[in-house]
Amino acid sequence: MCVMWKNGLLLSELIKRGWSGSDLARAAGLSKITVLRCLKADARANIPTVTKIAKALNLRGDELIEWR
Repeated sequence: MCVMWKNGLLLSELIKRGWSGSDLARAAGLSKITVLRCLKADARANIPTVTKIAKALNLRGDELIEWR
């Protein structure tokens, strides 16, 4: 099993906020490349990145990921 981003959820959160991937990268303290990888379908997630993105979006990390 591995940790994956919930399909489409990250993108829908960005759209809801009117944010770009660059906006999220800046808010989360991540590179744009990292955020773009997270937005890809079937992208694996790592806990430090999930934590930073969740904090930037004011969400819990477990809301953004699923086990597959």
